[in-house]
Amino acid sequence: TMAGIVATPKKLAALVKVYNELIADANPSVIEMIMAQLTRSLSLGLDLAAFEGTGTENEPCGLSLTSGITTNTSLGADGSVIANLDVIAEAIASIESANGRPSAIAMHPDVWGVIGKIKVSSAVNTNEPLLTAGTVADAIQHRLFGLPVFLTSQLSRTERRGNSTTCSSIYVFDASQIVCVRAGQMRLELDKSRLFHYDQSEIRGVLRADWAFPNPSAIVRIVGVKTA
Repeated sequence: TMAGIVATPKKLAALVKVYNELIADANPSVIEMIMAQLTRSLSLGLDLAAFEGTGTENEPCGLSLTSGITTNTSLGADGSVIANLDVIAEAIASIESANGRPSAIAMHPDVWGVIGKIKVSSAVNTNEPLLTAGTVADAIQHRLFGLPVFLTSQLSRTERRGNSTTCSSIYVFDASQIVCVRAGQMRLELDKSRLFHYDQSEIRGVLRADWAFPNPSAIVRIVGVKTA
């Protein structure tokens, strides 16, 4: 049974004012530097909307509030620090049971830092990190169970789980079931006219996009992830 999904691109914009003297004198080009920073800022905003968007006013609805995704609560009522990779394995199996193909993992960099300290249970060397043991992970390439791990600081570190307010989430998903709907490309524009009487210019960045999740059951949110 097929059904339609409505995606309405929302506007994300930023504006920077700059003195014309700086534009004329700077080397390397201050315009290129500001445009690069605007691109980074808008990209982070799009990341934030994908995971934490509220779906109200002019903001997309992110995964944290999307109904139908699978929630893994294995870390307990108040959450806990990950001690092994079992919860990741559970998420992968859950997606496969929903006829999905798990292809990526997303988490906060601080969570990855905790996972990087998980040790191999070995009588020979109990201080050997699991991620460098060559078994289920490659620390340098950011992979777990063969899946790429994407790190984003836009994932919340202050989620409430039971009595705890210092939790985060890990998302394991079939990337084909997460769609970024964009209305054209990101626009970066320089305008020297509006602030002519101040001898200033403006650089504007505009991005219009929304997120859609065709098969939410192919997305697993692991809640209650602590870093300490």
